[in-house]
Amino acid sequence: MDKLQDRIQASVITDDGEVTLASQFITAMQETVGKMISTNGNLWTYSDGVWEKENPEILMAYIQCFDGLAFTRQSGAPGRVKMSHAKVRGVFASVLVHRDCLSPDFFDDAKAGVCFKNGFVSIEEIDGVHRLVLRPHAWEHKATMKVPQDAPKDMIVPRAFIGFLEELFDGDDDSQMKISVIQEFCGAALANIGYRYQKVLLLVGHGANGKSTLAKIIEGCFPPEQVTSTSPSRWSNEYQLALLANSRINICTELPTADSDVSDIFKAVVAGDRLVCRLPYQPPQHISPRAAHMFSSNYLPSSKDFSEGFFRRFLIVQLNRNFQKEGATKTMDSIIEKMQPERAEIIMWCLHGALNLIKRGAYEVPMSGKVAEADWRVEADSVLDFIVSCCNREEQRSDFEFLSAVYSDFAKWCYSINRKPPGHRVFARRLVALDVAKEKIGGQTKVGLTLKPRTMWSDWDLN
Repeated sequence: MDKLQDRIQASVITDDGEVTLASQFITAMQETVGKMISTNGNLWTYSDGVWEKENPEILMAYIQCFDGLAFTRQSGAPGRVKMSHAKVRGVFASVLVHRDCLSPDFFDDAKAGVCFKNGFVSIEEIDGVHRLVLRPHAWEHKATMKVPQDAPKDMIVPRAFIGFLEELFDGDDDSQMKISVIQEFCGAALANIGYRYQKVLLLVGHGANGKSTLAKIIEGCFPPEQVTSTSPSRWSNEYQLALLANSRINICTELPTADSDVSDIFKAVVAGDRLVCRLPYQPPQHISPRAAHMFSSNYLPSSKDFSEGFFRRFLIVQLNRNFQKEGATKTMDSIIEKMQPERAEIIMWCLHGALNLIKRGAYEVPMSGKVAEADWRVEADSVLDFIVSCCNREEQRSDFEFLSAVYSDFAKWCYSINRKPPGHRVFARRLVALDVAKEKIGGQTKVGLTLKPRTMWSDWDLN
């Protein structure tokens, strides 16, 4: 960047206005650094196959190099540029919105794939078939991450990593499906197309089952600056949301509770919808988050949203082993160190998974994940749980029960298992949403349910 300083100080300027200096700075950058664009309040430059975000403080330090440059005023009088802190920031702000480099949606149509040292591995459709193709580096790929190793020419299997996954899921009937889901999810995240499938990966299991180690290995496949760890419970904060602007994968262990009503923003972020956010001391900006989201937890989160649109966003992978009880001696650090030489092979293997995902059009959910989701829906929704645990559905109007009586028993059941029952009207709306018939019969409201004997109520004997 010393060339940039020399080029700035050799600039021939006609006035010391912020717009003029911004134009001169852009010309100097293009002549010394190369292609550059501005998007979402950041300046990006292209070099060796990859676009890199420039540090604003360093750029403003170079803008200071205009200080003291001579120019001739329109009146013919000599003048010299005087750069104050405010003027430096003003020139930088003018650079960000200058017509020669402003491109607000530049990365929205980035090519699916990963940049390696020897070229860009692109996911392309050729003659109706999706393939992985190694292309020469080009700025049009709009790659923002680069693997420092060459792309493996053949399908080299990362044996250590696959062995680790097989060990994690040893004994599970759907172990291979779980491995495939992880391969496809990571591949989609690396290719920057995870948002297209509107799914988050949720690793669930009690402690010492390897999920933290798996998360660390996956994190190591991405550049640190493109990995975030922000919880959905914080996405309503515009500063937290801004962290996702340049993220490729968001790995988090903090999940929202039922007290955090964030379902709408959660669904919008996962879908990659256009949202408004901002960084401190900067104006609001529009982003379309492209990050894939991976959560790990000992439990399935509670939720106030019982809609299909919420639950279908989760791709649940259960980890059932307890390596501590089994006497395992491997440490997280030793396992991760063993994976490092395979990084390029792991990434390429994952890209093959992304290829399978694209061809199929959707994830194949492991059977254990489907069962876990069904159980989760019941546990999260107290009304559905009550229907499943304590009621029989009825179709004949003559068998319908009074809504008031059903609600009374529902409230007693909730208190018996330490759950707070929703109000009477909310309860009635949930019944209708769950396809329970509701009618006015004889001037009173009845519903298509009958109550089981209390001795048959699930969890009734807990207290």
